[in-house]
Amino acid sequence: MEIQKIVTKDTEITEKLPCFRNFNKLIKSPEIIRSISSVFTYRMYLKFYQRPLEELRKNPRVEFEISEIIKGELKGDMYRQIDNALAELKTISLKMVDTTKPCGDITYVSLFRETGYTKKHSRKTLWVLVEEKAFPILEKLYLEGYTDMPSKELVNVPTIHGTRTYEILAMLSRSTETAYFTIENFKKYIGISTAMYPKWPNLKQRVIDPDKKVINANTGLSYDYKTKKINKKVVGLYLVKIKNNSEQEGSTNPHLKIIDEHIWPTHQHNILNNYPPEHIMYYHEKCHKIADSGKILDLNSFIYKSIIEDKDNYKTIIENKKAKKLSEQKIREAKEREIAESEKYYKFSKGCYDLLSNSQKETYEAGINGFTDKSIILSIAVSKFMENNEHLLRKCKSPEEFISAYNIVNNDV
Repeated sequence: MEIQKIVTKDTEITEKLPCFRNFNKLIKSPEIIRSISSVFTYRMYLKFYQRPLEELRKNPRVEFEISEIIKGELKGDMYRQIDNALAELKTISLKMVDTTKPCGDITYVSLFRETGYTKKHSRKTLWVLVEEKAFPILEKLYLEGYTDMPSKELVNVPTIHGTRTYEILAMLSRSTETAYFTIENFKKYIGISTAMYPKWPNLKQRVIDPDKKVINANTGLSYDYKTKKINKKVVGLYLVKIKNNSEQEGSTNPHLKIIDEHIWPTHQHNILNNYPPEHIMYYHEKCHKIADSGKILDLNSFIYKSIIEDKDNYKTIIENKKAKKLSEQKIREAKEREIAESEKYYKFSKGCYDLLSNSQKETYEAGINGFTDKSIILSIAVSKFMENNEHLLRKCKSPEEFISAYNIVNNDV
C-alpha cells in the first residue's frame, strides 16, 4: 500500500501509517469476504474466526447465541434471513493450491460441513461445524497473521459496508486521527463495487452518512469526514477526528494493545505467558522503525518472529543496561560523596578561619586585587588559608583545636 497523503489547512504532509499495510489482513481472507453478501453471514463468520485454531481442532463445532449476532428480538422475516445466512455459510470455500504440481493445481474445500439452528433451554443458538479438510488451509491463514478485530459492537452496525467502515476506523484509531482514501479505494475497502454509486451524492446519501450516524451513535468509535474535490468532482475522502472512546475510558497496558493489534489470536496466549511486557514493547518499537523504511511486507509476522526469535537477545541487552546503569550510579554516588566531603571540609575550614584574629586574616586577604565584593574576597582568602594549612586542618577535629595548634605553630598567643 502506498503512503497516503493527509492535507491540513496550511500544509500537505505525508504520514506513514502502518495500519494501511494491514487492510488486506483486516478482513481475514479477502476471497471469503467477497463471497459473503449478508451482514448476518458476515457476523457469524467473524464469531467463528475469533476461536483459536487449537480450540477448533479439539471441538470443530462452534456455537453462539443469536443475541450475539442480532440486536433486539427476532421480528418479521428475520428467521428467513438467518436461514439464508446459514445456507450461505455452507457455500464458503477455501482455495487450496497443490504446490507439488508444476502448475500448482487449485482445488476448493468447503469451510463448513454443516450449519444449523437449535433451541436449548429457551436459548436460541446458531452453530457451524468445521470441515476437517479445511484445517490445513485454516492453519496457513492463521499463520499469515490475519488481524482479529473486536466484534462485540458490530451487532449495532446493520450493514456489511458499515461493519467494514467500523473495522477500518478501529484499526486507524490506534495510530492516527486522520486518514485519506480515494473514493475508489474506500469503496473497495468497505466491500462496495466501484461501479456502484458512481455519483458522490448517491454514495453520500446511501452509504457514507448512514454509516457515520450509526457508528457514532451505537459504538465506542466516533469520527467525521471531509471531501477532496478536483474540478468540483469529489475524488477523495478524509476520515477525521477518529477516536476510540471505549479505549480512552478503560485503557489497557501498552503491551496488551500491541498483542491485540499485531499477534493473531492463536499465538497471543503463548506470547503473554513467555515474554515480559518490556520484551514485547522493545521488538514492537524496533520493528516499526524498520517498517518505516518500507522493506517489511508483513509487519505482524515480522513482529511475531522478532519476539520469539529474540535475535537481539533482549535479556542480555537488559542485563547490560542494568550493569551500565549500576556503574553510572556508583560513579554518580562517588562524585556526590566527593562533593559532600569537599563541602564539609570547606565548612570546617571556614569555621577555623573565622576564629583567626584580624591580623592573621589580613595575611590571607592581602594581595587579593580586582574584587570589591566582600564575599568573593573572603572565599579566595579561605581557599588560600586551606591550601597553606591543609595538613593541620585535616589533623584537627574542631575549630578550637585547630586555633590552639595554629597559634603554637605560628608562635602566637
